[in-house]
Amino acid sequence: MKGRPTVIRTSLKAGCVLVTSLLFACANNGDVPLSSAPATPVEAPPTDSLERAVVAAAAPILHGMNGETPFEHGTLVEHGSSEHTIVLERGRCYRIVAAGAPTISDLDLALFDSSGVAVQRDTRHDSVAMVGAADAVCPQEHGAYRLEASAASGQGAFALRLFASAH
Repeated sequence: MKGRPTVIRTSLKAGCVLVTSLLFACANNGDVPLSSAPATPVEAPPTDSLERAVVAAAAPILHGMNGETPFEHGTLVEHGSSEHTIVLERGRCYRIVAAGAPTISDLDLALFDSSGVAVQRDTRHDSVAMVGAADAVCPQEHGAYRLEASAASGQGAFALRLFASAH
């Protein structure tokens, strides 16, 4: 089969994510090394109104950042909170955006380092919360951080997502 490339065709259904790596090889007595092209992730579109609200709120502040994690969903009662552990890497910058249902009139986010010290807090008073909106969070050390989502006023469902700069 010398000189005949192999073509692989694939199709995606809506809501799927394609992560692939293309491999190229020559059967030339092992003289040509196997190499690979970098994978190109295809981002899954938002699946509900809260995810769409997160994407809309994040768009003006991302400046080239991409979704680092899948959307996380939860439900909050008034004055209640939900904790999430996220791992942040030194040398990268992050923004976190959350959107609440219309029944949450003040959704908040706060990010804490491993010592429990607040790194940044949301200062908005509406159903959208952001950490890193004005100044991205660019940790000086790699580690686990605690993210707290809370409903200062109202109750209901929310979605959040971590966005990050490239490696």
